[in-house]
Amino acid sequence: ELSGPINQSDNKVKNLIFFIHGWGSDGNDLIQISRLWEKEIHNVAFLAPNGPEACPQNPNGKQWFDILSENTEEMFQGLCNSFSLLDRYIDELSGGQKQRIALARSLVRKPKLVLMDEPFSNLDRKLRIEIRRELKKIFTEIGSTVLLITHDSEEALSLSDKVGFLYDGRIIQFSSPEEIYNRPAHSIIAKSISHSNVIYGEVIDNNVSTFIGDFILDEKFKRKSKIYVNVKPDQLSLDSHGDNFKIIDKEFLEGTQLFVIREVDTGIELNIKVPEYGKFEIDQVVGVKILSKNVNKMLE
Repeated sequence: ELSGPINQSDNKVKNLIFFIHGWGSDGNDLIQISRLWEKEIHNVAFLAPNGPEACPQNPNGKQWFDILSENTEEMFQGLCNSFSLLDRYIDELSGGQKQRIALARSLVRKPKLVLMDEPFSNLDRKLRIEIRRELKKIFTEIGSTVLLITHDSEEALSLSDKVGFLYDGRIIQFSSPEEIYNRPAHSIIAKSISHSNVIYGEVIDNNVSTFIGDFILDEKFKRKSKIYVNVKPDQLSLDSHGDNFKIIDKEFLEGTQLFVIREVDTGIELNIKVPEYGKFEIDQVVGVKILSKNVNKMLE
């Protein structure tokens, strides 16, 4: 299983890693490998500080170095895409190649638990996607449990079976990627993952009234209550005939445009995604249309 905490505090995440490392490392299940040998073939298969002959035997009586050597080419083929890297010295590798080799080094023993802290930070986007897919395949095959620490919500959602959102030293939601994205429990999560709008409204039964219109809540309230709801940018659209909002910013996002609009009277800002061909410009006065009315309640 892959778990991916999305974090807002580096120090608290480091403490979490140190705690798990101390709790899980018994010399067999969790390894931290750091020393560099002359050639990467040794570096990937490295275990003992005094060379291959010093490697201990596993419970079946076979030397760990032999086991690592059997797995090295397999990991290189999946993660490094080039056996030529095996014959290079460390100073002949780019930052991205070093990072891929580090991933291969951590997996040759097929550990039961792997801790990964921002493992794809030095890779370009295309390579990050390829490596993520290959890693998920490898982890499934070898049966490792993985704890992935990342600030990248796309990374966490695409790789993980479970996602924990770490905020102010606490995990404020731990659930599936689908649940995290579609039903965030806290406004911090909604804003961080999907540019969602956190809108204040009044609910009775499952009908929510807000300043931009009415929505349908996924639960019922017997009494009139004041709540915050999660409205994703693609649930709204711009109306060229309206006059109560002003476009203050826009950003192109792979086939769509993200517009930031501000209500003229209150200054409340909303994020709205529209197709690329939308003909709206900064400073234009617009209105808002509701395309999808289904929302969930959140903590502010």
